[in-house]
Amino acid sequence: MTEATAATPTTTVVDSRQGPHILLRILWFLLVGWWLSFFWITLTAAVNLTIIGIPLGLWMANRIPQVVTLKFDRTRYTTERDGDGNVTLTISNTVQRPFWQRAIWYLLVGWWLTTLWLYLAWLCCVTLILIPVAFPMFSTTGKLLTLKRG
Repeated sequence: MTEATAATPTTTVVDSRQGPHILLRILWFLLVGWWLSFFWITLTAAVNLTIIGIPLGLWMANRIPQVVTLKFDRTRYTTERDGDGNVTLTISNTVQRPFWQRAIWYLLVGWWLTTLWLYLAWLCCVTLILIPVAFPMFSTTGKLLTLKRG
């Protein structure tokens, strides 16, 4: 007689890296990203000045790293298998500050500070020497604009 063995619980965490290969991203930046990002930033700032355009402006601001270098956000997936073999898939989301705090920040500080920050990042970008400074600046757009976490 054989004993039935219970499955042991397991947890797997996967960081999904979406987007093109680094060589394509470099080529994109050199041929398109550096000049397209200037127009994208300018259009984003203009759209954010209108009340009706704020949702589009926020969406555009969060896409600036994609416009510059085709960088996509990472998604963290966690799968858990319990002792009975049931699998649970969880997509991690960072808990955000309350909406009212983020809205007040955006209206009083976020929109103009982010615009200045992005133009400074763009200037760093086109100097070529300061590219290592510029890319992290572009990546902080959501945090600066709306206090977005994660």
